[in-house]
Amino acid sequence: MQFLIRHITDSTGHPFTHVTKARENETYTVIEAESKEEAERMVKEPRMLANRGLGTTIKHERFTEEEKETLFGKDYKKGQ
Repeated sequence: MQFLIRHITDSTGHPFTHVTKARENETYTVIEAESKEEAERMVKEPRMLANRGLGTTIKHERFTEEEKETLFGKDYKKGQ
C-alpha cells in the first residue's frame, strides 16, 4: 500500500499530519502555480509542465528495495 502524507500547520501554529491512502487507479501530481485555474491549465497542457520544469507526479507503484533505502535509509525496515 502507498500513502500521500500531507503536513499542515494551522493558524495557531499547531502542526497536523493528514494521511490519504492511494487507490490502485490514482496518481497524485504536485504543481507550483499562482492559482487553481493556472494549475488546471498546466495539467490539461502537459507541455507547459515540461517547459517550466514543474510538477512532480507520484504514481501508485511499489518502490524497489533500492528506492526504499534511498528514501528512508538503509535501516528503514527496523521501524516496521
